[in-house]
Parts: sequence; structure tokens; C-alpha cells
Amino acid sequence: YCQGLIELGFLKIILFLLFRDSTKSGINLSLALSPGPKTFPDLTTLMLVEGLLFKKELILAILSAALGFSLMSFIMTATPIQIVNICKLGNDVNANIIQWHVISMFAPSLFTGKLINKLGNLKLMALGVICYLVSIYFGTIGQTEYHFWLSLFLCGLGWNFLFVGGSDIIAKSTNPKEKSIVQGVTDFIIFGSVAFASFLGGNLLVSIGWHMMLYMALIPIFILAFYIIFLWITKVNDSTIKI
Repeated sequence: YCQGLIELGFLKIILFLLFRDSTKSGINLSLALSPGPKTFPDLTTLMLVEGLLFKKELILAILSAALGFSLMSFIMTATPIQIVNICKLGNDVNANIIQWHVISMFAPSLFTGKLINKLGNLKLMALGVICYLVSIYFGTIGQTEYHFWLSLFLCGLGWNFLFVGGSDIIAKSTNPKEKSIVQGVTDFIIFGSVAFASFLGGNLLVSIGWHMMLYMALIPIFILAFYIIFLWITKVNDSTIKI
């Protein structure tokens, strides 16, 4: 019952933030959802968006948001199976770990924007990568309630820093004419990756085991880390990224 109340509370908060942001940005939801003729972008706009999507700043944003979200889904999908069915720690332990994982995902959003202004997007993403690395470390050195709790808590923090840091760049990278197309393409990439990672997590847990599954999660983390370091070294100069 308490878990249901917590989830309902988070749902209300998310809906409030979504509707608040849509109101601030001047989006008329009733108009967007109403039937009738829609205005489609012209060929020039599509070409501009195509060039925009290959900018290294936007590639970083998509990588950060997609990998951050996918890794969270990948790990969180497999963890309850490992806790309950394999380690036999029980449903109560699993519920407690998942609840704190959800808190670590959303609670930092209260100050993540301030961290972006203070540290910059790249440093925030680097923090997200570090959180994931430490999360995987605790997930591999032990399989007690303490290890799973730390692993999932840090996984939630990593998701927040990477997803919010990447989404911030995406939001700042486009003008109003390009925004709808870029948002559609990036959302397709991000949530398509999340769906694939969700299916992959459980299958890999059963086929290769918990430890090997976590070691495989290091591959996308290192790819993102190397790209962040590359942009950091080349000192990318773009108004959409705070270094």
C-alpha cells in the first residue's frame, strides 16, 4: 500500500512538471492533440535538422541521455530477478532497494539545474559516468542487501545526471522551427534504446549471469566517457554546452 502511494505521488509530481513546462514554453496541449490539418516542416527545415543532428554537441547529448537511460533500465530490470529469485533476499528487501533507487533518480532534479549552471554539462555528465562506474563496482563485489542498495542508488544518480545533462543540451540546441523534429528524433533514439535495453537485461542475466552482464554494461559507459574526454580536450565552444 505504501509503495503504491509513493508511486502515485511521483506520478503526480511528474505530471505537474510536464504541464508546468508546457505552459511556460507556450505549448497549447489542446491544440496539439486536437484533430485537423497539421503543419509539416518544409524540405529546408529537414535539411537544417539533418545537419544539426550531426553536430558533435548534439551527438554528446543524445549519447548521454540514451546511454544514461538505457543503462538504468538495463540494470534495474535485472536487479529484482537477481535479488529475489537468485540471491533469495526476499520481496521486502527488493521493494526497499527499488524505492530508494527511484528516490535517487528523481530527488536530485531539485538541484540538477543548479549543478549545470555551476559545473557545466560536461562535468555533470562526467559525474554521471563516475556514478555508474561505482554502481557497477558495488554490484560486482558482493550480493548482499547493502551492495544492491548502493549499486541501485548510484545507478539512479547516474541516470539523473546523464539524462538531465543531455536533455538540457537538446533543449538548447534548436530554435522553435526545428524543435519538434529534433525532439521527435532524439526521443525515438532515447526511448528505443531504453526498450531494447529492458529486453536485453533480463535475457543476459539468464544467459551469462549477473557479473558478466554488469561487465558488459561497462562498454557503453567507456564509450560515453571517451567522447566526453574528447570534447573536454578539444574545448568545444558552443553556447548550448557549459563546460
